[in-house]
Amino acid sequence: MVGSTAIVGWMSSSSEGGMKMYSLDGKLTNQVILDKGELYMMNASIALASTSLVYMIFLLKATQPTTKLLFAIGPKCGFPNSPNYALFKHSDHISLVIDYSKG
Repeated sequence: MVGSTAIVGWMSSSSEGGMKMYSLDGKLTNQVILDKGELYMMNASIALASTSLVYMIFLLKATQPTTKLLFAIGPKCGFPNSPNYALFKHSDHISLVIDYSKG
C-alpha cells in the first residue's frame, strides 16, 4: 500500500458520512497525507443503503487505469474526524488485479 493513493469513505451510526483522499507515503500516521494523492476523483457521494451496506460512488479520471486495486474495511471503533481526519488501521482487506485485455 505504501506509495499508493487511498479513497476512504465512512458512514457513522447517525448517518453522517464523508469521503477523503489520502496519499500513503509510509506506514506511520504522519506519512498518511490527507487530501493528497495521484487520483482525480469527480462526482463523489456516499449513501447508506441499509444498516450494513454503504455505497461509495465516484468517478476517477485517469489516462491509464490501474490494474491493481485494494479494498479495505476499518474497525468499528471510530471514524475520521475533523480537522485532521486521521485513519484507523484497517481490520480486513482484499486485493485484485484487472486484466483489461480480456474485456
